[in-house]
Amino acid sequence: MAAEQANLPDESGQPDDAQLDVQSEAFRDALKQLSANQRAALILHELEGLSFQEIAATLGCGEATARVHCHRAREGMRKLLAAGMGRALADEMGGQQA
Repeated sequence: MAAEQANLPDESGQPDDAQLDVQSEAFRDALKQLSANQRAALILHELEGLSFQEIAATLGCGEATARVHCHRAREGMRKLLAAGMGRALADEMGGQQA
């Protein structure tokens, strides 16, 4: 099966546009399923670069709680993305499980 048909990275190692669209959609869908505090902690820490102390002040919680929100968000994203990408791959393969 050609790389384009399997939606795998091409010879350059870069994913094609369709694969990026699937990944982006899966990421957004997974992010929406997190609790508001988990989503905020993850975005503030990973994208905005805030410390856990700054996140705690923003969310109105303790620093330890901010760390827990971020940890649970990461774990949730791992699980949700693994499930989402598995479904997307199965759809691409005509509904067959890999």
